[in-house]
Amino acid sequence: MYILERQSVFVSLSMQKFSCLKYALDLCVGNENRVFHTEDPCNGIRKFLVAPGNEFFEAEEFFKSYSRLPARHFYEHIFSDKPCRLYFDLEYFLPLNPEFDIEAFYSKFYSILDYLLKKLFDISFNGKTYVVLDSSTPEKFSNHLIVHTDKLFASNLDAGYFANVVAEFLRFKKVGLVRDSHRSDALILDLGVYKSNQSLRLYLSSKYGKSSVLKLAGVSNDDAGTKIFKQEFLFFHF
Repeated sequence: MYILERQSVFVSLSMQKFSCLKYALDLCVGNENRVFHTEDPCNGIRKFLVAPGNEFFEAEEFFKSYSRLPARHFYEHIFSDKPCRLYFDLEYFLPLNPEFDIEAFYSKFYSILDYLLKKLFDISFNGKTYVVLDSSTPEKFSNHLIVHTDKLFASNLDAGYFANVVAEFLRFKKVGLVRDSHRSDALILDLGVYKSNQSLRLYLSSKYGKSSVLKLAGVSNDDAGTKIFKQEFLFFHF
């Protein structure tokens, strides 16, 4: 069994997916425990892992051991009943959208986020507080954007409601419009990542059977323009 070196940090649950996840979630009722799942690099079978809550969770220690694993297919479970950071999944097919300017999109996207967060929740974003993770290939652009502010959404479902508001605003402004695999009009945002029992891939991990690893592509700036990066920024739950 390959998991992190500190066996006390994780409980490994090798069962079928549903019973495995249910058992893992049962260990998180009424506390701040975290759930991860990993795909075995030999056969893709999932193992669910439970880590202690915020008071005992050490992000730096986690990544110190995690980054030394020979193969990483790790996902963070996003609880549908616990606070989480705002996040977005952005993707489009590169050959079908050769003229799409991703830098221009991000500039407009951050402005729209700043406007909507301020208007709806009185949250200041200003395009500063974020982490961008990239696993693009020559065929497909793929980014995860994790937004950091002084407030959290009540759950990923609530984050999804807001993401749909953002999507409607983007369509209204004709920002982030792309062609999908059927050459139909689509939006760069994937709105299917806000479900109950959602899992999202961790930094430095690839999908089982794939070689594209999720890498750091962008981080926040402080008021002096200095790049800010803390390993806890890489998680969806605070």
